[in-house]
Formats: sequence, C-alpha cells, structure tokens
Amino acid sequence: MPLPVIDKVYRVTFNWTGGPNPPEANNVIHLHDAGSHTLDTVGSDLLDVLADTDVANLGNPIKDTYSLGSVDILPLDGVTATRHFDVSPGDIITGASGGDVVPQVACVVSFATAVRGRRSRGRVFLGPCGESAIADGLVAFARQELVAASWAAFTTGLADHNIPLQVTSYRGHTTHDVTHVSVRAHTGTVRRRNHR
Repeated sequence: MPLPVIDKVYRVTFNWTGGPNPPEANNVIHLHDAGSHTLDTVGSDLLDVLADTDVANLGNPIKDTYSLGSVDILPLDGVTATRHFDVSPGDIITGASGGDVVPQVACVVSFATAVRGRRSRGRVFLGPCGESAIADGLVAFARQELVAASWAAFTTGLADHNIPLQVTSYRGHTTHDVTHVSVRAHTGTVRRRNHR
C-alpha cells in the first residue's frame, strides 16, 4: 500500500544506531507544517528542537549503546523524495539503560489529540530497552517521568517552531495535533494492526 498524500505533513524516521542486536532501530513520528516551511527548514527546525537539553531523555529507556544520529524526513506530498539529516555530534541523544537488551520489549509513549477515536491516538515504541530500565515488566518510575518530560518538551518545541507533532491516520488521510503525551508503566511489544 503506497503512502497517502496528506498536505503539509512530514513523516519523520528517527534512526537509532550502535546497538548490539539489532544493530539499528527506528521510530516514526509525523509533523505538520503550520507555517510555510520547506523540507530544509523542517529538518533544520527539528534538529534545533532535538538539540535542546530538555529533550535529552527522549530515548532514556533504550539500551545505552544506541544513539539518535540521524533523521529521515519524507513529505507526504506524493512526489518529494526522503531527505536525510545528520544530528550534530554534540546534540546526539543516546539511550541510557544498561545491562543486556530485554527482547521484544519497549517503553510505550502515548499521544492524545483533541479528537476522539482510534485514528486520533498514537504511540511510539522506544526500544530495545536495557535491563536496568525495566523490572517485572514495568518501566522504572523515574525513567517514566524523565521520558514524559522530554516528550512534552519535544512537543512544545515543535509547536514553537510551527511544526507540531501529529497523530496521522494513513487510512483516514487525517492528521491531528498532539495535545497530551504520557508514558505507560507497563512495557509493550510492537504489534502490527490487522488489515480490515
């Protein structure tokens, strides 16, 4: 199924590299151009937000060998190619959990919008997580707070740059601003949705 065309929406892939197994992991989020950005200015503004020290714990539960070294941005306009942006070495966000990788487990960051329904809620699965981030299937409370604060600061920073974080439905061709971010106590496993 091809990606939908949704005006002024950008699909952003976070590229986490340097892990033992798997060697890389990815997270996908969406941004909306609430102004008159170009692909280059969206990339530049995103990198500015990632450089803010308030967002340093975006990937806190991820194993400490992983780092967010680059992002790929694809406008959902149906014609423009993906552009790769490297994060400046001094601004690279790293995972912060030690121990071995816990298989099939992720910290779940949930996104809510002002609109009801499953197409208006989103989430990001942060992983692979290290053993020190998890006990008995729960993300350590202190890490939950750090991650929630960083994602809230990230959301605010993006909105301040007129590229707000979105929950985007490819099936419904809709996009909504994220109004609330929370971190679930229980770990999760990425599950693909059933085709209906």
